[in-house]
Amino acid sequence: MSRSVRIALLGLLVFCSPHVFSQDVSGAYTLTVSQDPGLQDCVWEGNLTLDQPGGTNPGAFTGSGSLTRVSGSAICLDLAGSGGGNISGNSLTFGLATGSFGTVNFVGSVTGPGSIAGTWSEGSATGTWSATLLSSGPATPVPVLPGTGLAILTLLTGVVGFIAVRRQRRKT
Repeated sequence: MSRSVRIALLGLLVFCSPHVFSQDVSGAYTLTVSQDPGLQDCVWEGNLTLDQPGGTNPGAFTGSGSLTRVSGSAICLDLAGSGGGNISGNSLTFGLATGSFGTVNFVGSVTGPGSIAGTWSEGSATGTWSATLLSSGPATPVPVLPGTGLAILTLLTGVVGFIAVRRQRRKT
């Protein structure tokens, strides 16, 4: 295998590795939210629906959720609300305006195919959350290549092209 082919394959391998791909998070999820221990020890379960138009990443998405208390004190109210957020690569942030509890701010990441998780906060209340996609839906990899990666890919393509032209000139 020629050196230029090896260089091209190495470049392709680097730029097509899993970290270059990020998820389109659109879909219906089961959602579990737990409050950090010590306050009311609330645990909620429910659903979360996210809509990421066109699967654009980085980009914005909208969502809504509904949670029912499964354990904790009576202060742990059932929650429901809507809002939106942003995704960049595998990292996402969003807020759900629940009315009675205020806006719950979620920070997290895509943790695997059809699963997202992270931490949440609202005022002094904090905790963790996780969501699992209910259906196969549109959660498919969307290629994402940052500007620096695009510049390196362009440079690599130019080097491979230069080597190929130089070899062709030597043959003639």
